[in-house]
Amino acid sequence: TESIVLAVVGAIAGIVVGVLGLEVLKAIGPGVPRLDGAQLDARAVVFAAGAAVLAGIIVGAYPVALLLGRDPAPALREGDRTTGATRRTHAIRGAFVVTEFALALPVLAGAALLLNSFMRLQQVDPGFDPTRLVAVHVALPSGRYAADTAIAAYWAHALPLVRDVPGVADAGLGEALPPSDWWNTNNFDLIDRPVPPGGAQPVSPWMMVGREYFATLGVPLLEGRLFTPADTGAQPVVVVSRAWAEHYYPDGSAIGRRLISGGCTTCVPTTIVGVVGDVKYEGLGGTGDAVYEPLTQGWARNLNLFVRTEGPPMQVVDRVRGVLRSVDPGIPLRDVVTMGDHVYASTAQPRHLTTLLGGFAIAAVALAAVGIFGMLSYTVSARRREIGVRMALGAPHATVIGMIVRRGMRHAIAGAVLGLAAALVGTRWLAGALYGVGATDPVTLLAVTLLLLGVAFVACWLPARRAARIDPTEAIRAE
Repeated sequence: TESIVLAVVGAIAGIVVGVLGLEVLKAIGPGVPRLDGAQLDARAVVFAAGAAVLAGIIVGAYPVALLLGRDPAPALREGDRTTGATRRTHAIRGAFVVTEFALALPVLAGAALLLNSFMRLQQVDPGFDPTRLVAVHVALPSGRYAADTAIAAYWAHALPLVRDVPGVADAGLGEALPPSDWWNTNNFDLIDRPVPPGGAQPVSPWMMVGREYFATLGVPLLEGRLFTPADTGAQPVVVVSRAWAEHYYPDGSAIGRRLISGGCTTCVPTTIVGVVGDVKYEGLGGTGDAVYEPLTQGWARNLNLFVRTEGPPMQVVDRVRGVLRSVDPGIPLRDVVTMGDHVYASTAQPRHLTTLLGGFAIAAVALAAVGIFGMLSYTVSARRREIGVRMALGAPHATVIGMIVRRGMRHAIAGAVLGLAAALVGTRWLAGALYGVGATDPVTLLAVTLLLLGVAFVACWLPARRAARIDPTEAIRAE
């Protein structure tokens, strides 16, 4: 009955923690689909409460089974006041503690690796300056803007008006929304370094941009030139990123090199006329490879209008919308995002995984600490008379503390060794979600192992200190 009551109280407390934890997760986990509408499911509550009560029944039934299978006469003669004082029972308790530590360390290691990766990811330069930069998605209707000439005419009228808006420092056009919103890739073949027959051609993020795109985003020109109005497609040109140039031409300049894009062997080869700084399009953890084609070689109806402002971007957005609608009132202009928010949102998934696994890790470490603390507290209570006799015979406090701490740390170290072996295998599943850190990073694994053992030491020292404060006279008299 006592075990079930404790289990029920624990289940109620756990449900309260679950409700509060869900609210915390909503507050710190933006970007997760439908997270705002998440609620604690009744079936999950029933399952968790049932598991807690079942655990209480199992734990409570164990000493009952010991009592039923035991002759009470020897216990009465020996003066035992507790059940489960056999060596076998101590071994079972120790095995539970070892298991708790063995399970806690892989979870803690996974959370630490994700946190390490996330911190490195936040330090990555996206390749552009998101400060005071806003993007307005403009989708021109296909009915009125079927031809390139109509699209070009719209932007030739709209862009100068946007630049004249008070508070606007610059404006440019581009298909992709770095660092994580891109959709267009293209295969190509280098004329001076063709792919062998039957081989797969390389692919790269391939964007249509206006010539003002680079200046608006703050992407520097490193070599060659940018696009001009004369780049209309008669002699196709592209600008590539520094990472792309170093990837395909590590031993020389990429300027003037030619390539065939999209597998079109009958098309006029495209010439590389410039090299610009790297911008992340495949996520902050991706490469900086990119190929840029001028919009004047083929206008797209769906474009992002990037606007660099002199002050807070959202104070200028309404005026920019008004200018665009003055050119064509029928164009929808609902999608507006500040690039600072977009860069932050690009790390939503790793941030969510780190938060979620971090919560599990904290719970696992707390359970392991409570487990070893409870075992040693029970040991101190069960061996109170023995400890009193030792101290009466002259055992110093340090000896008593060392005896209890060594007993607990043996279990913690054994569990940590098993957990470290499990972590070396289990964390490999996280390799695809990590950036800048290996799945078996020795520094991280050593740090979490020391942290776990440090928590174990504190959990061992507290009951050991209580044991050292036992009054030998009272302990012997009470027995």
